Amino acid sequence: MEAIFQSEGILLTIISAIVAFSIFASQRLPVFKSMGPPVTAALIGIIFVNLKIVPSSAPVYDAITNYTVYVSIVMMLLNVDIKAMMKLSKKPLLAMFLACIAIAVGAMFGGLLLARTVDEGWKLAGMYVGSYTGGSANLTAIGYALKASGNTLAAANAADYAIGMPMVLVLFSMPAFYKKSKWLQKYWPYTLPKEQLEQGDSEDLMGDKSWSILDVAKSIAIALAICEISKYIGSFASESVSEAITVLSITTLSIIAAQFKPVKEIKGSMDLGMFFALYYLVLIGFMVSIPVLLQSAINVALLCFVICGTSFFLHLLLCRLFKIEYEYVVCAIVAAIWDGPTSALVAAGAKWESLIGISVVLGVIGHAVGNYLGIGIAYLLQAIL
Repeated sequence: MEAIFQSEGILLTIISAIVAFSIFASQRLPVFKSMGPPVTAALIGIIFVNLKIVPSSAPVYDAITNYTVYVSIVMMLLNVDIKAMMKLSKKPLLAMFLACIAIAVGAMFGGLLLARTVDEGWKLAGMYVGSYTGGSANLTAIGYALKASGNTLAAANAADYAIGMPMVLVLFSMPAFYKKSKWLQKYWPYTLPKEQLEQGDSEDLMGDKSWSILDVAKSIAIALAICEISKYIGSFASESVSEAITVLSITTLSIIAAQFKPVKEIKGSMDLGMFFALYYLVLIGFMVSIPVLLQSAINVALLCFVICGTSFFLHLLLCRLFKIEYEYVVCAIVAAIWDGPTSALVAAGAKWESLIGISVVLGVIGHAVGNYLGIGIAYLLQAIL
C-alpha cells in the first residue's frame, strides 16, 4: 500500500508542521511537556509513516538530512564559552568530569555484556555515551556519525526516554527529599551553605527571547561554512570512518569559532540548532517500522538500562569519594542525562540561585565532550568485539 502523500512539497509541509506542533505542544500541552520536542517529533513521525500517511523514504528526506544534522550540531556548539567554563569552581567541573568517566566505564561494561545481543550494539553504546554526557542531541549526532540505521536510532531514542525520564523526575525531587532524609544527610554530609546558594541573580529560564534576523543569518552562514570545511576534511578518510571524522571536525571547529567575540554576540544559535535537529528527528520517525522496532526494543532497553544504571551508581560513588557537595552532584547528573537548561530548572526549583548559570555551563561542557567520547567508545567497542 502506497502512502497517501507523495509530493515533495506536501511532504516538506507535513514535516514542517510536525516540527511546529512539537515545539508548540511541549510549551502549552501538559502531556507533551514531559516528553519534550525531540521525542514528540520522532513519535509523530513514527505514527504518520506506519499509518501510511507519508512514505518511509523520499528524495526530499535525503536533502533535509544532508544539512539539518550537521548544521544543528554547529549551532548548538556555538554556545561553548571556554573562558566561562574556566571561571567555574573546581567542584562542579570535577562532578561533570566524573560523570564523563562514569558513562564511559558504564558503556564499556554494558557494551561488552550486551552489545552482541542487539543489532548495531556497539553503535548504540557510543550513542548512549553521547546521550548521558550531553543529552539526546548528542545521541542523534553520534548515531548519524556512525551511520546507524533508522530503526536503531528510533529504538535508542525510545529506550533513552523510557529510562532517562524517570531518573530526571527523581532528580527534580531530590532537593526536597534530601532535606527530609536524615539517612541521606548522614551518608552525604557535604552540602553548600545557604548563603552561597542564594548568591547571584535568578533568570527567567523559560521566558521569551529576543534576537534579530541578522543573528539567524550569521548563525546559518557560520554553520554552513563549518559543515563544508568539515566534510572536506572527512573526505580524506576512508568511507567507514568519514562521517565520524566529519562530526569530530565539526565539533572541534565549532568550539574554536565559539571563542571569538563576534560569534559570542550572536543570539539564538541554541534555539536554531534545536529547530534544525527536529527536522531530522521527524525523519528518524519516518524510517521506523513498528513491527521491526518492537522486535529490538526489549534488548535495546536492557542495554540502555545497564549503561545508565552502571554509570549513575559509579558517578555517585566517585562523587562521594571526592566529597563533592550534593547540589553540584545533582546539577551535574541532570546536565549530563538531559541538558543544561533542564539542570538549571532543577537548580531554580530548589532555589539554588547561584547554581543556575553553572548548570547551563555544565550542560554545554557535556554536549561538547559527548561527541568525542561517544564516537571513541563506539570504535573501541567495535575493535574489541
